[in-house]
Amino acid sequence: MKQKSLFQSLMNSFILLSVTMGGLNLAFVLYMLRHAEIDIHITLPWLLVYLILFGAIIGGYSLWTASRITSPLNKISEAIRQMRQGSYAQRLEMAGSYEFTIIQQQFNDMAAQLEQAQANNRQLEETKKQMLADLSHDLRSPIASIQGYARHCTLAW
Repeated sequence: MKQKSLFQSLMNSFILLSVTMGGLNLAFVLYMLRHAEIDIHITLPWLLVYLILFGAIIGGYSLWTASRITSPLNKISEAIRQMRQGSYAQRLEMAGSYEFTIIQQQFNDMAAQLEQAQANNRQLEETKKQMLADLSHDLRSPIASIQGYARHCTLAW
């Protein structure tokens, strides 16, 4: 199943909002026509009810749309902050639109590569320390042998 893009999803929700607002407008006009005979007379209380409903629908749509965008962005931001602190094991787990799914996959791939690079650097550092310890031991052994021969020679004379 192909995921919808964020744009398509927001457009669908905007169409739903438009249909809802159209329905509210139609209901308001039909109510006014039914109770006003021929003359359309809008009273202040009904206008306030209409404006409150209109504002509530627009406010609800705005909050819903904003949360659909900001929630994944907050998760991405938190994961980046943890990575900046050195936690390369952090992975994104979120459900979202097509664009956020692509970002999630790319982020998780990048995190895996950074985690592998960190493990390789650790292994390289351990190998370097072991090589220096071996080299130091190998250099000390001949020097100790030469010092022993030199002492023996000085004692023998």
